[in-house]
Amino acid sequence: MIAHLRGREEALEPFGWSQEDTEWVAMVCLNSGMFTRTQYADYFNVHHSRAARFVQSLVDLGLAVDEAIPVISTRNRTRVCRITHKSIYRELGVPNIRHRRNAGLSVYLRRLLSLDYVIERPELEWLPTEDEKVRFCTHYGVPHNRLPHRIYGGAAGCVARYFHLKLPFAGGPTCTFVYVDPGNDTVTEMRYWGQTHEHLWARLRHRGIKIHVAAIGVKPDADKRARTVLDGWARDRDGIRAGDYREAELREELDALSRGIGTFDSQIFARYGGQPNAVRRWQELKDMLAKPLPYNIRIDTFEIWRSRRIYPEGVDLYEIPE
Repeated sequence: MIAHLRGREEALEPFGWSQEDTEWVAMVCLNSGMFTRTQYADYFNVHHSRAARFVQSLVDLGLAVDEAIPVISTRNRTRVCRITHKSIYRELGVPNIRHRRNAGLSVYLRRLLSLDYVIERPELEWLPTEDEKVRFCTHYGVPHNRLPHRIYGGAAGCVARYFHLKLPFAGGPTCTFVYVDPGNDTVTEMRYWGQTHEHLWARLRHRGIKIHVAAIGVKPDADKRARTVLDGWARDRDGIRAGDYREAELREELDALSRGIGTFDSQIFARYGGQPNAVRRWQELKDMLAKPLPYNIRIDTFEIWRSRRIYPEGVDLYEIPE
């Protein structure tokens, strides 16, 4: 069972797929709207021919389109199955999600690589929909106007869309944020993405939640640029990393003191030289941990991730030449 689907895949049972395929379709629709045969075959550890048959069955039912898209250069193309039928998304409770729609190459690559990271980390508590992301953040006191968003205009007026890039975001004691470089040979977009998340990260870290960022590049030379940016986000103005601070130890000490004071534990009092000293230390820890974490540190940890299912150059393992 895929935990972050939260039972939503059950709504797709009338389509008659196996449990595995039902969960796969639900995961794809919620996280990307599209997948490659390689992703399917590798995830289930089956032959590529089974993936091809499953794609063909979706196409024959009119639920998906099978299209070749250029990857990195127009000479290299890879086949992508894009699930397009609105009935599937309606049954999943996301009828207006844009994953099913046609888009540009950079958006396609972002979706494919986002899915690739999610299926590599199935144990994380992914928040696949906009509503789930917003609920998680507002639970920790982040106001709507400080969340990453974009204002869209239309006949019905202006509408704010939160986490509009639809990049993966997992909650928990450590929150994982995924950034996919669109392949524009610059870090401008990455820096802007970080700025839009800065208040959110600060609020979550203030509440004791660690921030982990995974950067995925489309081109090999993007790795070095991303590493430079992420390393800067993970250090304060003196060059010290967040992990160098003893925050975890201090919180553990505070928790032990809180329990000891609450139960009048004589052993705890003896450790600090008496009850008054223990209470003073408890207050000192409370004051220390109530302050913002060291200046300019945005994230706690990061990784530069490279897909095993997509070549480093961005070409799928099953390349379709023109």
